[in-house]
Amino acid sequence: MKRQDIFSIPFFELKVDLDKVVIPESEFKPTWESRIQTTAYTQKQIPRSTLEYLTEVIAKPLNTFRDKFVAMRFENIWRNKYEEHTYQGYHIHPKTQWSFVIYETVPEARTVFMNPSMELLQNHSPSNAMFNGSTYDTALTYEPKHLGPGDMVLFPSWLAHHVVPGNKGTTISGNILLHHGNSKDNIKM
Repeated sequence: MKRQDIFSIPFFELKVDLDKVVIPESEFKPTWESRIQTTAYTQKQIPRSTLEYLTEVIAKPLNTFRDKFVAMRFENIWRNKYEEHTYQGYHIHPKTQWSFVIYETVPEARTVFMNPSMELLQNHSPSNAMFNGSTYDTALTYEPKHLGPGDMVLFPSWLAHHVVPGNKGTTISGNILLHHGNSKDNIKM
């Protein structure tokens, strides 16, 4: 018998130098269904030095793929402010390829990532089954542990996630498009 676990999702946990990530102060407004305070729609322009630094940090893991990119464009970068009771509901980051969260001042990551096959797994094995040596719950979700200020998660934008309450502080989020240089890739950089 041969067992193969297939269809993994690339997910990166990285360190960032918060002194090099300069996000100008912008107006916070309640946004999305959770009404979290965010600068998503009011964020002032990000300095070129910050974009260059983030490009350097993010390019390293993305260059581990066989399909190399030739240009990276940040679609948007914004700051979220969490209070003990605030959260963000289940969501993806549509119309982009990669997204990131930098844990700026929150003491620990509270982001929960959802297995894209969650419904199929639940249907296939609705009891407390075991998957790949993990409990049923960890086969359905991934919650990064031991991440806090100065840590970043980088993930495909289609990977659904949510933020559970219980934290105080700020995070910086962003979305990225890549240009791979082939004729079918029509992203304007």
